Amino acid sequence: MHETTHQPLISILSAVVETVVELKKLGHDVVLVCSGAIGVGLRRMNLDTRPGNLVGKQVDSQPSV
Repeated sequence: MHETTHQPLISILSAVVETVVELKKLGHDVVLVCSGAIGVGLRRMNLDTRPGNLVGKQVDSQPSV
């Protein structure tokens, strides 16, 4: 993720996906863990920075009407 725009860096993501595919073809089990979801979530919620308090980090659990 770009650190200021929070846009995914598609070229890097593509290289990771290609590597995972190749490892799977070679018979390896692959577990991919990334923090990119944080950047995507920030952009999705129109936030410039990560919330600093617990309330800001929690998702509203009430269903929308």
